[in-house]
Amino acid sequence: MLGKLRGLAALCVCAAIFHAPAARAEDPVELKFSIFLPPQAISYKDVLAPWAERVEEASDGAIDVKLFPGGALGKSPAVQLDLLRNGVADIAWMIPAYTQGKYPDNEVLNLPFQVESSLEGSVSYWRLYEEGLLRGYEDLQPLGLFTTGPYNLHTSTEMVTLEDVKGLKIRSAGQVDNAILEQLNATPVGLPVTQAAESISRGVIDGTLAEWIGLNDFRIIDVTDHHLLVPMGAVPIMVAMSKERFEALPEAAQQAILEVSGESFSRAFGKVFDTESERIYAETAESDEHVVTEPDGEALDAWRAELGNVSDAWVERHDKGAELRSALERILVDIRAGR
Repeated sequence: MLGKLRGLAALCVCAAIFHAPAARAEDPVELKFSIFLPPQAISYKDVLAPWAERVEEASDGAIDVKLFPGGALGKSPAVQLDLLRNGVADIAWMIPAYTQGKYPDNEVLNLPFQVESSLEGSVSYWRLYEEGLLRGYEDLQPLGLFTTGPYNLHTSTEMVTLEDVKGLKIRSAGQVDNAILEQLNATPVGLPVTQAAESISRGVIDGTLAEWIGLNDFRIIDVTDHHLLVPMGAVPIMVAMSKERFEALPEAAQQAILEVSGESFSRAFGKVFDTESERIYAETAESDEHVVTEPDGEALDAWRAELGNVSDAWVERHDKGAELRSALERILVDIRAGR
């Protein structure tokens, strides 16, 4: 009898083994995506969240992307790279300029009178990276490279001509911005964009360089009523993983991520950003409370000549300036020709 019981027990153990759930190796790989944007932001709702879904679909359920908007893993844009390095996040939405000195070649995208839309800037950024022209990415796996639309000048005072800008105190976000404002005989003031609206309302500064979505999201539009549409450079943004974390993923997971990333991801962002920018611009231009100035003809030529000095000076001082500007201009020609 005892022998029969032992035999039955052995059969039960074997059955349990052969009918057990799939091994943990087949469980989805969880990737934590740090996003400091609020969940209501257009870039989050219409670009980043849908991209995460496409990753999961491309992996056939082998990847589970956990979204952490609103800075849940780290609120400051400046800490996003550290979140990747420390393993707090696996993927991050980052503004490269917050890591000063790491991405010196990105500044070519900040130059005035180059990028005319987020779509142009985003595709250009990706192609510059693909051609191996951008330094600072050796420890990263970029998944999407984007830019804002071009910065314009927004103030609380009347501003139409070059002369009107002289002496104004304008918020600046970086070295090229500083050079642009100094060329215009304005005073650059370094401030986070989150402080711009309050600083303008209190008279600490007269205005800011910004694009339309940032102008709206940070309510700068409530305290600026003059808007000068001259393209004064774009701001690079990226979604990336650390190279070490990416290469540690199973090969199939890597391929699934890459399948929905790259230039197609950059294009998707640019289209959404431009559509929303056009909406905000149109509402502002139609409002009786705002004055939107779009220089053309000789007036635009004067702005182009003045700000061309900024680009030329940047090329002279940057060790790869001529190569980078030439490459960007070549890429922009291709994009505008539909290539």
